[in-house]
Amino acid sequence: MIITNDTKSLFPDQTFPAAEVVPDSLIQVVTTVAGGIEGDVPAMRVPFIREDPTSTFVPEGAEIPLDDVTADEILILTSKISLISKMSREAAEYNTAANLVATSMSRSVTTKANAALLANPETAGEPTGLLNVAGIMDGGTLGKNLDVVSNAITLIEANGGTATHIVTDPVSWGVLRNLKSKADSNIPLIGAPGEQVERRLFSLPVLTTPQMPVGTMLVLDNREIISVVGDIKLSTSDQQFFTSDSIARRVTWRIGWGVVRPDRIAKITVTTD
Repeated sequence: MIITNDTKSLFPDQTFPAAEVVPDSLIQVVTTVAGGIEGDVPAMRVPFIREDPTSTFVPEGAEIPLDDVTADEILILTSKISLISKMSREAAEYNTAANLVATSMSRSVTTKANAALLANPETAGEPTGLLNVAGIMDGGTLGKNLDVVSNAITLIEANGGTATHIVTDPVSWGVLRNLKSKADSNIPLIGAPGEQVERRLFSLPVLTTPQMPVGTMLVLDNREIISVVGDIKLSTSDQQFFTSDSIARRVTWRIGWGVVRPDRIAKITVTTD
């Protein structure tokens, strides 16, 4: 077993909290993680509050009316992301090479998880990607200004939510960066390049990922997307590739999510031509 001082690396034959190994994965950022998964559980039921109780003014000494919390539960389907890689025994004995492979495998499962969360088709037995969830709002098409983004935030608030994140693809973000403050002006609408320390629109963080289909933007309330996230497990074996004197490494990660209120997610189309 290769030992390093990097506590975030994927060491062989160990289990790691996903929040430590892939903290930037979208499921960790734009969903509310309700808990972990024990074993290969195909589905989990997660409780949530459907409707808050109603408070009221009561005269002194009067009976306080009863109003129970309206609780419900959501069935979250989970899927397992898996990967097996092959590495020569000689290369595996070098810490640098082993760490490079571990980092690459971390990126691979993150890429797959991001793509699934955003665009997984509606398939029996698997969680549906946010873009394909029935009932999300059509926020329209981005024009020469940011009105559709502002309107999407307003609609989410009108439906009882609070927009927390904007997720888009790099090409669409480039389109936004190129918007000008007015006609015949070279001043960017979202601020001077030297002042753009963080990617934000209307105070909301903007997350860009190549796993988002080009020309697509989501404005969402991450409290309405509930997820369950298992640990990332790495196992090694010298048996499968015994005849080539190589090491097999296997990574598995089980995740799932579900949308409680789709009308607090808005999809915006960005023309990238």
